[in-house]
Amino acid sequence: MPEEDFDTGSLDELPQKVCEGIVRDIGNFAVAIFGISRIGNDETLTFCGSGTLVSAGDAYYVLTAAHVWTKKIQPCEQMALTLLEGGFHSFRVDRASGCR
Repeated sequence: MPEEDFDTGSLDELPQKVCEGIVRDIGNFAVAIFGISRIGNDETLTFCGSGTLVSAGDAYYVLTAAHVWTKKIQPCEQMALTLLEGGFHSFRVDRASGCR
């Protein structure tokens, strides 16, 4: 399609409800990623970065930046994801089993 067929504009021109819907929908697929390390019986939770929930066929993944994986998550035993808003929950993945 030729470029002139696309309308261009500013995000400021979008109605507020459209902007709120975009933010809400993006939030359904965005997660915070934490690393969990253990020393004895103590667990340390460290914020590593953010990710996006994606799927390919029947497989589900967390897409994140390379530096988040190599420098932040790999040294940890487990990673934890935020999946629910407004309540305590725990969703953990063993780092060794989650690596692909």
